[in-house]
Amino acid sequence: MKRTALALFLVSIVVIAGATWVILNQTENQTYDVKITDFKWTNNWGKGPVGLMWGGSFNVTLHNLGNTDIEGLTVKVKLLVNNSEIGSETFFDGYNTNVTFGLHAGEIREFDGVFMTSLDELLKAQGEETYRVICMLNSTILDELPLP
Repeated sequence: MKRTALALFLVSIVVIAGATWVILNQTENQTYDVKITDFKWTNNWGKGPVGLMWGGSFNVTLHNLGNTDIEGLTVKVKLLVNNSEIGSETFFDGYNTNVTFGLHAGEIREFDGVFMTSLDELLKAQGEETYRVICMLNSTILDELPLP
């Protein structure tokens, strides 16, 4: 009787350890599929709250194509001149720069934001200006959208 109980106990431990390993391994290797499906400038303006700034309001639409919910997404709009980044900031929720978003599996959602850079940065920049919209989870880029 003691041997049967001990054997059952050991088998239970092996099964629990195996199930735990499978669950943790799936979580570590989870891949996320989020796409930037739309981006629109909604407004441009000049002088900003601190000195002379140039900025614009925008809408960005994200689509979670995966089958799991995601928390902690960030979106950045970057200005590039001749493929070199120019100092700028992306704001959401009333000029907060560290805003994260969540998307349910299959969800499509639009976010409103603001992009700003100083006029000094723009005057120093010489060359072709482009923008890049980047969706990230932690430090991993999930999608990028280049804009003319």
